[in-house]
Amino acid sequence: MVTVDTLDVPGAHLCYRVTGSGPVLLLIPGGPADAAGFDRVARLLADDHTVVTYDPRGISRSTRDNADDDVLVETQADDARRLLAAVGSGPADVLGNSGGAITGLELVARHPEQVRTLIAHEPPVSELLPDAAEQRAKMDEVYETYREAGAGAAMAKFLSMTGLEGAAPPDSGPPNPAKLAAMARMKGNLELFFAHMMRQIVAYRPDATALRAASTRIVTGVGTTTVGQIAHRSTLALAEALDTPVTEFPGGHGGFGEQPEAFATTLRAALAESAI
Repeated sequence: MVTVDTLDVPGAHLCYRVTGSGPVLLLIPGGPADAAGFDRVARLLADDHTVVTYDPRGISRSTRDNADDDVLVETQADDARRLLAAVGSGPADVLGNSGGAITGLELVARHPEQVRTLIAHEPPVSELLPDAAEQRAKMDEVYETYREAGAGAAMAKFLSMTGLEGAAPPDSGPPNPAKLAAMARMKGNLELFFAHMMRQIVAYRPDATALRAASTRIVTGVGTTTVGQIAHRSTLALAEALDTPVTEFPGGHGGFGEQPEAFATTLRAALAESAI
């Protein structure tokens, strides 16, 4: 059984879903993705967790009051804080993917008491890399492409520059109403991502001092098939900065959608280890 609700937060209205029972596990999508990307793995995890998924502000079914505002990482983290407070009491487990992992890092840096374990899966914290200036320049080029040629051209360049070409799962068949609706949502999400989110994510530098001092256990995770990609490299740099081991998760940057059963098994093992 899935419960769908809306949470009012300053400047936005978040659409979220709750399913399952047990300890709370919040799943935070990255970039232009919405809660639907976690559907397959959420169904598996709901056997022993209260799984919370949501569309970040301005993404898909979540709205925001001012469409001209940039979406700051700090604001995203505050939204996650408010959502956790609304759905449960006590510290929760959190899985963030890509930009959602950056949201999770900022959440822990500011409110560690709310998070028992953070699984930071492939956060693109490129500011930690020796070639950070080069990576910023690449994303500036993507942004200019967006301004000059639109979201489609920008997405093609973004995927090429991040090494994510071909990272999406293979097409599962002909269009159906659900797939067409998802495509329509993604079109709007890409506009928001390139105009108001991407540059904020790229500029983010995690507060390693606050993260090391936090009561939260932080698990840095990489995909088994993403070696050399910018998010994989960034995650290794984060693990070094936090002096924490790296956990390999099945699949690529979106392994939870590509191999949900194997991904859920690895995730459960990581959470069980933190409970010892």
